[in-house]
Amino acid sequence: MLALAAAVAAAWPDGAVPAAQKAKLVGFAFVDSRVTAQGSRARLPRGIRIFPSGSRVTGKTACPRRFGGSTPLDGLLVVVLDYTGSPTAGSATLTFKPAGSGRAGFPDAPYQLDVDPGRTLQYLGPRTQNGTYAVKIELFGTAPQRLAGKIVLARRC
Repeated sequence: MLALAAAVAAAWPDGAVPAAQKAKLVGFAFVDSRVTAQGSRARLPRGIRIFPSGSRVTGKTACPRRFGGSTPLDGLLVVVLDYTGSPTAGSATLTFKPAGSGRAGFPDAPYQLDVDPGRTLQYLGPRTQNGTYAVKIELFGTAPQRLAGKIVLARRC
């Protein structure tokens, strides 16, 4: 037992053993290209609404603007994760089921994730079609985790 205590003290001299990784899928948000251009270091701007998993987005909420002019295209879908633990890798797979379709959905190729402690945004593309967008997230590391969430778009853009 003393050998184990000595090994822990040598590995973490301050006595703080790293906490196990924990992730939470906070929800989904719509941002503009200034945010998505930041890649894995992107931060959610103040005032941006986060839609919890299972939300139904209706009306003209987060509709993209037209191309051109000095304003960037907005309405870009991101998934929002909160994470504690050591930096890790993972993947996010998005499946789209068109509105009114009896089909199972169309999965995209997985997005590769680099997850650091704190809030992480993963861009899921310029999703303009109405339907259900389901995301499955897998985090690797010392304590692998699987998360899932979905958002339904029923907008009139």
